[in-house]
Parts: sequence; C-alpha cells; structure tokens
Amino acid sequence: MKELLQSETTGKVFLIFLRIGLVLSGFGLLLTIPYVYFFDFYLDYLSGIDRFFEIFNYISYLIQAVIFLIWIVHVHRDLRRLIPSYPVSPSGAVVRLAVPVVNLWGIASTFYNMAVHFQKALTVTEATGSEKATDGEKLSDRLMHAIPFLYLALFATQIIDRILRKIEVNEVWFLVYYVAELYQQFVFIVMTVTIIRLLHRLHTRATHEQEKEQEIAAEV
Repeated sequence: MKELLQSETTGKVFLIFLRIGLVLSGFGLLLTIPYVYFFDFYLDYLSGIDRFFEIFNYISYLIQAVIFLIWIVHVHRDLRRLIPSYPVSPSGAVVRLAVPVVNLWGIASTFYNMAVHFQKALTVTEATGSEKATDGEKLSDRLMHAIPFLYLALFATQIIDRILRKIEVNEVWFLVYYVAELYQQFVFIVMTVTIIRLLHRLHTRATHEQEKEQEIAAEV
C-alpha cells in the first residue's frame, strides 16, 4: 500500500482545468451582459474577443473531457486495488459515463457505487459494536448527495443549449446558459475534491493497516 495513488496527478490536473473552466464560464457571463443589454458596444469592442473566447473555451472543454475520463480510469484502478470487492472496472466506468443513453443511468450508478464503497471502507466500528461517524463517512455522504445536483447541472446546460440553437430566441437565455455552466463547473469541482480526499483517506488507512501487520509479523 506504500505505492502512490495512480489518480493523484491526473486528479490535480483535472482540478486545474475545472477551475479554468469556472473562470471561463464567469468570463463568458461577463461578455454576455453587454451582448444582451449593450449590443452596439459589444459589436464595436467585444465581438472579436468573444469569438476568440469561444474557440479557447471549446478547446478547454475538450481537454477537460479527455482528462476527466483518464482520471476516472485511474480512480477506479485505485479503488480496485484498495477495495478488492469494488464492482466497477475502469473500462466499465468509462462506458457508464461516456456512452450516450447508457450514461443516463451510468452517472448515478458510478458515483453511487463509489460513495457506498468509500463509506463501507471508512466506517469505524467501536469496541461496543456501534459505528462511529468519521470524516470519511461525511465525505461519502457529500458525494452521494451531490449526484442529483450533477444531473440538474447536466440537464440544465443541455436543455438551454438546445433552446439557444433555435433561430429566434431571447438573448437572456445566453445569460442563463453561462449561469448554468458556472453551476456545472462548481458541482464538478466539489465532487472531484471530495473523491480526491476520500481516496487519500482510504489510502492512508490501508497503509497504516499494512504497517501494523508488518510490525506484528516482525515481532513474531
């Protein structure tokens, strides 16, 4: 258990791109305000910046999606190593999260399985037989409770994007879209940080248990 977590580096990189995405969504919201309410000013001074921003934002989104899938693979490799009974394989997790239609069920299934197994693995049973709430269990609950908020964020951005594709649409919907995108980035950041912290706690606990076993074996 002394080996490092495979997901540690990719998790940090993914968090960086999530924060970049959060900043870009905020910048997009700021650019949209003059587009909606001061169109002449936007056309004269900001339209060129906005075109560049849209390209940069799209590239950033693609990179973010690729890194997310790589990170998910590494997370599930770590989970299968630390929790041998964990049922979802790395490739299975990618299918559940990335394949259209399947991911309608797969997103909830993947993160629910993670939360449940984190909670079981990090449960502390006292000498009396009663279970004691730990920080790890609280983080597991946070991950589980975040699932409906993730669905809300994903559905909101998808629905608003479809509305914006119509020929005639109220410009205020552009503002609503960037608010929804900000919310989506925030939910992803919360869930990512929570998973990273849970993996660290699980890894630390497994390492301590292995060290104790080695000490006992050495004494014998």
